[in-house]
Amino acid sequence: MDKERKKLLKKLGKAEVERRSQELKDQLKAANPAELSDADAWMANYKTGTRREQWLRKKLPTLHKKRLEELFVVHPCNSSGWLPDEENYLQCEGCGSAVPSVSRARLIKYTGCRCRNIIYWRFFRWHCWRIRRRERVIPVKLIGRG
Repeated sequence: MDKERKKLLKKLGKAEVERRSQELKDQLKAANPAELSDADAWMANYKTGTRREQWLRKKLPTLHKKRLEELFVVHPCNSSGWLPDEENYLQCEGCGSAVPSVSRARLIKYTGCRCRNIIYWRFFRWHCWRIRRRERVIPVKLIGRG
C-alpha cells in the first residue's frame, strides 16, 4: 500500500469516527434537552432517563412505535448482525416496534412487533425466533428520554 492510499484511508477513518461521534452527541442531546447551565433541570432529566433504562433492563418489554418514541431515543448499532444482550433490541423498520433481543426465563411467552415481522415464542424449554424479512430488522440500543 502506498503512502497516498494510507493517507486517504486515515482521513476516511477519522471522518467516519467524527460522524458517528456527532450522531451520538445529537441523540444524547435529544434524550436530555436541558442545558448544562440549568443544573437542576439537566439532573432531573438525567435521573428520569436513567430510571427508564433501568426499567427497560428489568422488564424487557416489547415497545411499539408511539411508546418507544415518547420514552426512548433509538441508537442504531453499527455492527454485522445482532448480539443477544439485555441492552440490545431489534427494531422492525416496517412498523417501528422494538423487541428485546433476549428474554427472561419464563415458562410461556409470546411477543413480537405489530406487523409480525419479528416473533418470539417460548414454551417451557423450547424457544424460537421467527424473522420473516431480515433486511427490515436493525439492532438498536435505547437511550432513556428525560
